[in-house]
Amino acid sequence: MNQLRPAKHCANGDQNTYCGPAAISTLCDITSEDAALHILSVRGARGTVKSVVGCWTGDVVKVLKRFSLATSRCYTSEKLPTLRQWILGKADFHQPDREATYLVTLSDHFVVVRGFQITDNQQGVRDFICSKHLRKRVSRIDLVTGVPVYLPAPDVAPSPKPKRKFKTTVYSLTWFRNWCRTQNVSVGNVDRDCVDSGYYHYWVDVTIPHAAHPGGYSTGVFSSGNLQDAVEKIQNFLSSDDGEVGRLSW
Repeated sequence: MNQLRPAKHCANGDQNTYCGPAAISTLCDITSEDAALHILSVRGARGTVKSVVGCWTGDVVKVLKRFSLATSRCYTSEKLPTLRQWILGKADFHQPDREATYLVTLSDHFVVVRGFQITDNQQGVRDFICSKHLRKRVSRIDLVTGVPVYLPAPDVAPSPKPKRKFKTTVYSLTWFRNWCRTQNVSVGNVDRDCVDSGYYHYWVDVTIPHAAHPGGYSTGVFSSGNLQDAVEKIQNFLSSDDGEVGRLSW
């Protein structure tokens, strides 16, 4: 690579603009979306290009190897210099070759450096002095050599739709008990079962005051989801003139 290239992004709206895919895009001359698919492929994972948010340096190195690019680690140390110190040659552990291309792993970011130029997913290709990452610590430097070969984007299975999360039981029961207290309804035992849809089904023992039932009417009320069913049944029972118990069973 004689000069740095900016990362390329697709124009079809299926964007991945994170730093790992962008670094691969720069080094392999592919779109960042294809780079994200390659990252998923080397991980053996499912997903979409938008789901590749973070990645390890090892993921990037494996993808570069696929494209016939060789990498050699130049630096890993407990003493972390800033990016500025390393580019200016002020770090005694490694002096950069101005004609070489480097993949630089910062504390939370990937950049590609050649000479005094730098590129990443945020600022494109520019002189290093204009980079906003100069004060970040360098945790690893890899020399990248070779000419990338062309590879089509791999087929990656999409992630299955996530299961619906369980409803917050504490919130539902607390809300239901507070509502019953405002209606002078006594709440006894509460049983619950989880169903495949991710919701809980409830069976609630209550005692409901009503003129037609001296001392209140005690029964079990079935409800699903967030206990709204139980509230509607009790409201219908309270609003009835005859205290028809069938209103609690539908």
